[in-house]
Amino acid sequence: MYPPYGFPTPVPSFEFPVTPPGSQPFDDPRFQVCINQDWLPFIAGALKQLLLQSTWIVADDAALLDVQGRVFDLISAFGQVDEGCGVIVPSVACMSGSFLDLDFGFEQAISPDCVPTYTAGTGWQSCFAFGVGDVMELLRIFTASTFIRSFSATINNSNALIPYVATFTFFDHGVQTFQYQATVLTTNVTIAQPVNAPADTWLIDLRAGNLSHQQTFTLTDFELCYTGVFPLSVTPETWEVVVDFTTSNHGWSAIIGGDGHARALWTNGVGWQEGGLVFPQSDSELRITKNLASSHRFTDITIHVVTSHDLEQCYAFNFASNLGTTPNGTSEVPHALDVFTSNMRTDLVTSTNTTTTITVSRITFRGLGAVPTDLT
Repeated sequence: MYPPYGFPTPVPSFEFPVTPPGSQPFDDPRFQVCINQDWLPFIAGALKQLLLQSTWIVADDAALLDVQGRVFDLISAFGQVDEGCGVIVPSVACMSGSFLDLDFGFEQAISPDCVPTYTAGTGWQSCFAFGVGDVMELLRIFTASTFIRSFSATINNSNALIPYVATFTFFDHGVQTFQYQATVLTTNVTIAQPVNAPADTWLIDLRAGNLSHQQTFTLTDFELCYTGVFPLSVTPETWEVVVDFTTSNHGWSAIIGGDGHARALWTNGVGWQEGGLVFPQSDSELRITKNLASSHRFTDITIHVVTSHDLEQCYAFNFASNLGTTPNGTSEVPHALDVFTSNMRTDLVTSTNTTTTITVSRITFRGLGAVPTDLT
């Protein structure tokens, strides 16, 4: 500390904790100063004092992680180009975390078979489904698109005699930019790989090699090295897209049944209707689908449907996401979900064994991350 004395021991820069600012580091109004680039590593190092837990007055771990994320953004700015100060070489920042302490915003991805669990002090653990084996699919939507330099993940396997496949995939605006896959046959392993690709989403997929014998693998630690925006600081942006079928079919198509007949018909000004077939001993159906150009994170769906009889089954997406029973008449059918997919499908079925009129005029999709441009 200043002035020099005989005990040069590092101490915190703040004598007492302070309240974090409410703004992001690059919100207006801003202030600019140009510095000789030789000083940049030292300034970045000094700013790491702001990462100390003792610096901030916060309510909980989530609030601490948020302000630390903003500090990472501030530090990363000292390794980026600023038009007012000339060109400098972008720097690399690394962020490591232990799932023993926090879930760091990771969530279950598509997993219709079973649900992995997070437990503080343990980490993320796989789930078991007979005929599928142990599965763990985790998804993290980043704050914004950033450039990922490398990653590492530490995994514990309860049965070293049974191999499992670990797949790590990065996406940017729904397009896959990197994937690494490895077959693991050991109790503990840390998988580390260079990435060097832009990304706004990280998908971790662990799958057992044995479909009938249970084993448990636990994800305990990770590290991300990046250039640009700190990826884990805040919740990503939400979006809403309304697909209006009264003006266009928007690239959706009817599913063709085993009898060769389309299970839906589209009419301008009306939307999608059941296929117009009579099923004396069966159901009336409306089934439509669309394969998107890229995958997106969906959080809920609302279907606007008009039906002359109760709908016994309503499904969405490419697996059985049951929307429940819908009464006859006009309904807005909402359903909360959490999927990361590019395969869209909607199935509406009545089990009355009578001719039923079913009309879908629009579907509203909501999700997280970049706004999809391929739903309409």
